[in-house]
Amino acid sequence: MKRLSLPVVAAAGVAVLLLGGCSGQTGPAEQTAPSEQVELKALDRPATAEDTLPAMVKLPEDVNVETTRLLVTHEGVQYFATESDDSTKACLAVVPVGGNDGWITGCNGGNNNGEIIMVSGHEGALPTKLVSDGFDSGTLESSGWIKIADNILVSDL
Repeated sequence: MKRLSLPVVAAAGVAVLLLGGCSGQTGPAEQTAPSEQVELKALDRPATAEDTLPAMVKLPEDVNVETTRLLVTHEGVQYFATESDDSTKACLAVVPVGGNDGWITGCNGGNNNGEIIMVSGHEGALPTKLVSDGFDSGTLESSGWIKIADNILVSDL
């Protein structure tokens, strides 16, 4: 029986580790457990021209842009929601009116006790939460969040 030398075994081990890191997956891992459906009645209404997401705003491929609805325009900012075909992922897009810069999006798979997703981070964009229908926002509002629409809260903190 042939014995392999230590350098050959070590090189093979390093190759396995390096090749294992080349999965081709980008972004967060897909959920394997079934998700709750997102509860946003606003997405059920017929689309209008104002529901069109500006072309520069990019969403993940598994999100159906046909479901995009403008939830509210507040202080020069538009707040859009959209969802995946199976209604298990919702996205929020915060887009300054008429601007190509400063927009932000975020997506979440499932409903986390009514708080679906929070986005923040770009200059001029207030931290924003997308919440499900019927969410009791009292605790958030008492801690500085401002409800600007049925499913949208912003914070200037």
